[in-house]
Amino acid sequence: AVVYGQSIGPLSEAGRGKLRRALRGVPLAVRDQSSISLLGQLGLQAELVTDPAMLLSAGPATGVDVLLVPRGPHRGLSQALLAAGEEALSLGRSVGVLSMQKEEDDMESGFLLAGLPGAVAIEADRPQQAMDAVAAAGLVLSVRLHALIFAAAAGRPHAGLVYDPKVAGFLARSGGPSFATPVDTVGLLGLVHSPPAVNRAALDELHAGLDRGRDWLRARLAA
Repeated sequence: AVVYGQSIGPLSEAGRGKLRRALRGVPLAVRDQSSISLLGQLGLQAELVTDPAMLLSAGPATGVDVLLVPRGPHRGLSQALLAAGEEALSLGRSVGVLSMQKEEDDMESGFLLAGLPGAVAIEADRPQQAMDAVAAAGLVLSVRLHALIFAAAAGRPHAGLVYDPKVAGFLARSGGPSFATPVDTVGLLGLVHSPPAVNRAALDELHAGLDRGRDWLRARLAA
């Protein structure tokens, strides 16, 4: 058994003890520095790799200027996305709302679409469909981690709204702006006017993490 491409935490004190015992002697490869640090506090060593979702490549898709990706049930973050969508529409930009997991996200997607007349609903039944939609967008504003991963893989400007430390952990690696709760709405709207530059050095490091992960898995399989 191995742990590969995951994030670790947050953990309660009881959870820390259980995890330390469960993972003692297990090969570990995680996807963000905060997980490396937490495991180190538990006396466990891990390799820093990249989420293998970044291996997906994009196919053709109709793009929008600003793609909003909510996650249920985080209505407060959806309200921040709504403000960004309203700003984009007021500037004459096209707006799409991507629902990545129908059962969890459709309520928040519906909230956004109801408040953004003219926005386009985009559904993704498969990861490839989500990747295609993200890669065709001018700017991706997402609560969902994997929309941000796809944006980085495609080299698209992106920013994340943080509901979980794993989102902040990925953005720290990708160089994308990170918005914690309460969301800095002024800063978020500023990205609609001027999308953030893509951090090529950070993306190169993420791709290098894919290579490290491949080599790490090969070594474990050969052991």
